[in-house]
Amino acid sequence: MKRVFALFFLLSLSCHSSPKSKPVPNRVEIGTQIGEVSFTDIRYLRRTLADFGEKKAYVLVFTSTGCPIANRYMPRLVSMEKKYRKQGVQFIAVNVGSGDSVVDMASSMIDHGAIFPVVKDWDGSVANAVGARRTPEVA
Repeated sequence: MKRVFALFFLLSLSCHSSPKSKPVPNRVEIGTQIGEVSFTDIRYLRRTLADFGEKKAYVLVFTSTGCPIANRYMPRLVSMEKKYRKQGVQFIAVNVGSGDSVVDMASSMIDHGAIFPVVKDWDGSVANAVGARRTPEVA
């Protein structure tokens, strides 16, 4: 199991609820260990957090390409990722947009100058595992 350090912030305006209108997930406390979760990267490969190596913390940024709030916040996330990368923190953009293709996700990251990984949470299992409820949200 991996330990995910959650940095929760909720914006009063949100773009999307959890994928596929599943029941609202329970919030996960900072430092809580979660079971292994998997997602698809931009090469359509199944990945887990273990594929990113041992890190001090993982920051999962739940986003979608059509969310104006997520898009406006992305430059700040890019800046934060550059700052904390040297300290062993791995940022991962987790796309939960039901209409977003893998190509859309990759293009959006390029447009924002983000060099951290972007993955697709097709079934909402990653969002549910950490209690993410909307975009943008960081866990």
